[in-house]
Amino acid sequence: MGSSYAVIGNFDFKQSDKGLSVYCYDEEKGRLYDGRTMFADVSVGQMICDSERSIIYFVDERKDLRGKIGGGGNLLAASFNSEDNSLSLLSENRTFAVQPCSVCTDMEKRYLLVAHHGSDSYVTKIRKDGEEKYTAITSFDDSPLLLFNLHKDGSIGSVCDIAYTSIDGEPGIQRPSHLHSVTCSPDGSLFLVTETGLGRILMYDIDRKNSTLVLRSETTLPSGQGPRYGLFHPILPILYCNDEDIPVMHAYRYTPEGALTWLGDTPLVAEDTPSVHAADVIINPDGTRVYTSLRDIDRIVVCDVDETGKLSVVQRIDCGGKNPRGLTLSPDGRYLFCLNKESRSVTTFSIDQQGLLTATGTELSQPCPGVMRFMTIE
Repeated sequence: MGSSYAVIGNFDFKQSDKGLSVYCYDEEKGRLYDGRTMFADVSVGQMICDSERSIIYFVDERKDLRGKIGGGGNLLAASFNSEDNSLSLLSENRTFAVQPCSVCTDMEKRYLLVAHHGSDSYVTKIRKDGEEKYTAITSFDDSPLLLFNLHKDGSIGSVCDIAYTSIDGEPGIQRPSHLHSVTCSPDGSLFLVTETGLGRILMYDIDRKNSTLVLRSETTLPSGQGPRYGLFHPILPILYCNDEDIPVMHAYRYTPEGALTWLGDTPLVAEDTPSVHAADVIINPDGTRVYTSLRDIDRIVVCDVDETGKLSVVQRIDCGGKNPRGLTLSPDGRYLFCLNKESRSVTTFSIDQQGLLTATGTELSQPCPGVMRFMTIE
């Protein structure tokens, strides 16, 4: 039986303490202790932990390189030493685009995929057409999906492909693209990418012979909807996405080729509540409960998942803080942790046999918590 550690990523665009905080984890009491924070200048948008190789991959979500104007963000790999809970930099790569916000690896650990949120900024460029006439073009930040090679030692290699999602054109009502998450399917064959700005769900796979990204399907949601985070059901061929613009959970059936069929939306609030924005969404290992956090009203919503994959809300509970961003389950599934960015706290909930939450009253202070992952070191 190995030892478990919790890694908390702190996220903020301002010049404040951020970084990665590593804690020992008491599985019996659901308690985090003996923490230390490193990489304090990194704004950790998202991260993944490779317990087998004791490596943490995380994005530095920023618009400008440190000390410069422009240049985009960074992708880092850090080695974890369980003897003193320390992290040491293994490799760091530029992503070249604005606000890298999500990262995942393929199941063979040959590649890393990084999604970029971009910004709402735009510029107007003068261009000349073929008839010697001038026109104006509205141009947004690139918000691409990047594919990186991974070396055998876990260090990050070079960019081997880029999938562009931004749309430039004549001045009009077009919106900037905002990728928000990238997630690998349970069998490793597909990658779900949520695109909030233009309201799309994109499905990719990897051509491993040529190390390129292959777009399998593109689904556009109705106007006024913006999928934020997506996840796959661990058993059924169904995926779920929460929404940054409306308080619902979207459900889709997917084929092995990546085609999507809409199954319906599940409302997450009982009343007509304006300005409710979802943050994180997670599912338990057996696929019977989905948990999502709602900002603005500071709630965690628990959904039952029936044998067909249909969702129904079974609990709404106060998150115990302000602006709940990340959610995570303990390795044994007995506790849920909620990361509250505005109140700078991590709150703990016990989970009963029905998957329902009860606040334990335990609260951990953090600079600006946004994401939390566990590592189990043998």
